[in-house]
Amino acid sequence: MNQERLKFIHNTIVHWIDKTDTKAQIFLGIQLAILGYLLANLKYSNFLKNYNITFLLFLISLLFIFLSIFYLLRVLWPRLSTSEHISYIYFKHIEERYRHDKKKAIHDYNELKDDEFDNDLISQIISLSIVGTSKYKDLQKIVIILSVEIILVILMLILG
Repeated sequence: MNQERLKFIHNTIVHWIDKTDTKAQIFLGIQLAILGYLLANLKYSNFLKNYNITFLLFLISLLFIFLSIFYLLRVLWPRLSTSEHISYIYFKHIEERYRHDKKKAIHDYNELKDDEFDNDLISQIISLSIVGTSKYKDLQKIVIILSVEIILVILMLILG
């Protein structure tokens, strides 16, 4: 297969993963701002003394915040799966294989055939696609949770 085409696919997937991570970082900032706002205004709120609907909304908001932070950390946590075959292009496998023998790396990479490299790159593309899909699904959950949180905070402001 055309290596340039494979590299393009690989780099495109890496770019999508980077964009997902960037969005998750932004959402984490929003989450922490909402949590900080709720906790900062806690002492000024009467709803903690009166167990009313606003108190219930506050508790539900906290639950959603922590649920969202859980998914955000899942998105941001590096996935270093080594369940695939030993790869020539996966950085963790390179480090494990050549940490103590850089001359072996030079030899192996000079001897690496194009079809071996293509197969390795295809395997890497599949692994990255699995990681990217998982991150994207978690990011979708975060968007839904964050939307509910914003509604809950607005309701607390109106009712509180």
